[in-house]
Amino acid sequence: MSLIGNVVYNRVFKRQPPLKNPGKSNRGAERYMGPNFQDFLDYRRKEKDDFQSIPSEVITITTADGLKLYGDFYENKQKTDKTIICVHGYHSSGKMGYPLVCLKYLDEGFNVLLTNNRASGPSEGEIFTFGVMESKDNVLWVKAITKRYPNGDIIVQGNSLGAASVCMMANKDLPKNVKLLVSDCSYSSIRKEFTYTMTHLMHIPTWPALNIINREFIKNIGQSIDKEYPLKAVSEAKVAMFFVHGEEDRYIPYSNMLDLYAACTSKKTKLLVPKAGHAASFMYGKDDYFNAILNFASHFMTLPKKNKN
Repeated sequence: MSLIGNVVYNRVFKRQPPLKNPGKSNRGAERYMGPNFQDFLDYRRKEKDDFQSIPSEVITITTADGLKLYGDFYENKQKTDKTIICVHGYHSSGKMGYPLVCLKYLDEGFNVLLTNNRASGPSEGEIFTFGVMESKDNVLWVKAITKRYPNGDIIVQGNSLGAASVCMMANKDLPKNVKLLVSDCSYSSIRKEFTYTMTHLMHIPTWPALNIINREFIKNIGQSIDKEYPLKAVSEAKVAMFFVHGEEDRYIPYSNMLDLYAACTSKKTKLLVPKAGHAASFMYGKDDYFNAILNFASHFMTLPKKNKN
C-alpha cells in the first residue's frame, strides 16, 4: 500500500483517540464544516449540564460480527411506547452528538435511545464501515426497542454518517414498528463523498488513493464501497423518509440530499435549512426543524402528548 493510501485509510476508517476538548474549535474548521461552526459547538454545549443530570439506562446489543455496542436509553417521565432512536455521526458518540436533540424529543413526550456506533464512544470495534455494518447494527437497536415495546412506534434519526446508516436501513425488512426514517445531512454514496473530500477538503489526488481505499474496504469489510450505499438503499425504500440538510454544509454538500430525495421510492419529504453548516440544521431550524419532522411523522403514527413544564 502506498504511503498516501495508508495514511488516508488509517485516518478515515480507524477509530481515533477522543478529542481532548471536544467543545473547543478553531475557526479553520469552518472551511470544512460550514459557517459559524464554533457557534454551533457552543449552542450544543449550552444545556449540557441539564442533559447530564437526566437519568438513563445503559443497554447493549451484540452485532452480527460479535461486537458489543452500548446505548443510553432515556425513558420519558410520562409513560409512552413512542421512541426515537438517534444515530450519531463520524468520530462522535450518542451523548456528544445529541444532547439538545434528546432534550427536545423528551419534552415532546418520546422515549429516546442514543446509540453509540461501532468504533465510537464506549462501543467495541476499530473500523468505521460508513453505513454498511452500522445500518445492520441499527436494525438490532430497533429490535431491542421493539422487544421492550412490542406495540410501540419508532422513529430512527441519524446525522452525517449516522444519517447514511439510517438511509441504508430503508430497503431492509424492518419491524412494522418503524414508522419513519430521518436522514440529516447524509452523503448519497461512499465513493462520491470520498471523491469530494479528497478533492475539495484534503486536496489530494483521488488516484490511486481511492482505489487503495476500496481495496482495503474489500479486505476488511468483505465488499466494495460500491455494493451498498445510501442512494441505492433509498431507491428501494420500504418506509417513509424525511430528508433534511443545511444549505451551507461544506462537508457533505446539500446536493446529496436532493439526489437522495429524488431517488427515494417511499413516502417522503425534505427540508433545506438556510445558513446551517454540517449537522447544524437543528440549531438554525429550531422549532421549524422539529415541527417539520413531527408533522410528517404524524401521518404514520399517533404522536405522544407533550410533557408539561
